[in-house]
Amino acid sequence: MMTRQTFARLGRIAGYGVVIAACVFVGSRIVDSGIAAAISEHGRVLFATVAIGGLLYAMAGLLLASAWVRLLRWCGGSPTPMRSGIAIFARTQIAKYLPGNVFHLVGRHLSGRALGLSHASLVCAAWFEAVTLIAAAAVITSIGALIWGTFGTASASPSIAVTALAIAAPFGLAVLLPPVARLTRQALPAMKPSALLAGIVAPYLHYLLFFGAAGAILWLQGAGLGGAGPDLLPAVIALGAGAWILGFLAPGAAAGIGVREAALIAGLSDGLGVADAALIALAFRATTLIGDALLFLAGLALSSGVGLTEHRRSLSEVSDTRR
Repeated sequence: MMTRQTFARLGRIAGYGVVIAACVFVGSRIVDSGIAAAISEHGRVLFATVAIGGLLYAMAGLLLASAWVRLLRWCGGSPTPMRSGIAIFARTQIAKYLPGNVFHLVGRHLSGRALGLSHASLVCAAWFEAVTLIAAAAVITSIGALIWGTFGTASASPSIAVTALAIAAPFGLAVLLPPVARLTRQALPAMKPSALLAGIVAPYLHYLLFFGAAGAILWLQGAGLGGAGPDLLPAVIALGAGAWILGFLAPGAAAGIGVREAALIAGLSDGLGVADAALIALAFRATTLIGDALLFLAGLALSSGVGLTEHRRSLSEVSDTRR
């Protein structure tokens, strides 16, 4: 009989296999495309798009941080100061580039516990973050596919169904939160159904804005490096969100490396050519890396001069004002 550990091990092996296959695909496209000539041709534009895109991506990352703090408060960590929560998220997000793609979650959990947050609220926020991120990305992907494709035909029906399901998923999970909390014996606050549903709206909107912004950055790079026109904006935004989902779901793919690039190259090649598609995919990876590094520095800046004692004091003060 296969145990949970065996399933987890097989999942990791399958995930690493997907990553290796994706990296081989990306490498072969880079070798075959003559990307060196494309880099030489777009040298200055490439540097500018990566630098500007990295700054914009870091700013978009603050949406993710704010959403996580809101989910923490919603899940029972109500006294969490916004500055402290954003600092934790920004500092730990860079750890997703470590093999396994889970160390940013571990870092957040440990930092949150040191801040005095409960294990239950941190786990709850992590689950809702994952579900709502995937749902928001699926909404962006399916809506983009509807705009990009032929609306009103039978082929559009799956996208409409996916969009509806993605929109409903976090709200459905919110409704199920009380019975799940009782079954798992988690000490989560009692909330009315209306409060449960309302609490997920703001993080959901944050995630939708993040994927829209990330897709727009990808399109701007496509416009600068591959001549992508305004007509391709919905398609590129949808492709970026879809590539994110694939990278997120690939077990063990550190920050989706390899998987997302493969999806972007496959999706952009038909319209822009293999060389430009490979260049844009690599430029976008550099952009996200720089953005996450800038977000890390922002997290350190937010934390500077505010020690653990001060963080805990701020938690106590906020808690007292709510009583």
